[in-house]
Amino acid sequence: ETDSVRLVAFVNSGSGAKNGPKFMVFMERFLGKEFVFDLKEDKGAEKGLKYHNEMREEREEMRVLACGGDGTFSWVAGCISKMGLERVVLLPVALGSGNDMARALGWGHKYPGTARFAKMLEYIERSPTTNLDIWEYSVNCEKQKEASSPDPRRFFCNYISMGIDAKVELQFNEARWENPDKFNSRVGNIVWHAVYGARLSIWDRKIHRIGDYVDQIFVDGQKLDLPSNVQALLIMNIPSYAAGASPWGRPDKRSTWGESLVDDCKLEVMALINLNHFVRVKAAGGHAIRLAQGSRVSLKLKDGVDHVPVQADGEPWRQECGKDFEVKLARQLPTVKGPRHRLKTRNHAKFTASASVPAELSLAK
Repeated sequence: ETDSVRLVAFVNSGSGAKNGPKFMVFMERFLGKEFVFDLKEDKGAEKGLKYHNEMREEREEMRVLACGGDGTFSWVAGCISKMGLERVVLLPVALGSGNDMARALGWGHKYPGTARFAKMLEYIERSPTTNLDIWEYSVNCEKQKEASSPDPRRFFCNYISMGIDAKVELQFNEARWENPDKFNSRVGNIVWHAVYGARLSIWDRKIHRIGDYVDQIFVDGQKLDLPSNVQALLIMNIPSYAAGASPWGRPDKRSTWGESLVDDCKLEVMALINLNHFVRVKAAGGHAIRLAQGSRVSLKLKDGVDHVPVQADGEPWRQECGKDFEVKLARQLPTVKGPRHRLKTRNHAKFTASASVPAELSLAK
């Protein structure tokens, strides 16, 4: 039981359309400077979480706003998980480009603006919570090469993928890292993703199939037969992917596949044949090749492979070492369904347990 709620915001000033700095000023005005932290300046959320965890009363709940893109949400979730904090509720504020977690939870797919967000603060404080699965991954490297993998967070909340889609994300991010001022629009960033994808499809003759990287894949100890023609492998927790696509789709009631749920301690494993297949999934409402559902995924990479394109929640890298790639549940974190969640769409998250928002707090239109 909770007596009161403490709101704390973590803002990524470098996310998406660069709305972070002005949103940070707005949040400081509403919450006070001691309740708002710059993730880039602090190099993570640990400083702010530690401070407010020590300052709060015994039965006081901390509601944490992860203000940024999908990578920001998983960054903060990873910090909470590593610190082992309890009575912490994590919510997304969409400042990124794809914003798939914010979409899935019903918070909207784009920056809400300060005026609308101010009206949502009571909703954020008073709405009931529901659980969200948080996942972790590890790579067994016999010899670690320099800059071969991402920072030590190693947590994800949306999805982890390998192959052609991760290569597109990597090329986009490498261009953005080199010229950050060129990529300062959410819509523009989505268009640039399409440009890099088209270039890769038309001119790149070195597109690998997943079988070039992966020797074996196991889900809950059961070996899968990986199709020979697929170029991307997706391991997903939420139904929204790549700025609103829904690759798992809605299995037919006669199908042996279950629905994608975000609090059932299971992942959906699927594959894409190529980028044209992804376009059909996103534009025409198709679905990926469904392979498995389970709580633990293990990949055995082929001997000698390197430079494997991988991404976790939109944060890409080249995996340059490793033999075993393991994915397992880290924990569950409480979250809050956004005001738009009651609107029925394919990419809204589904839960095993319900958490009804009081009618007087509903902002859905």
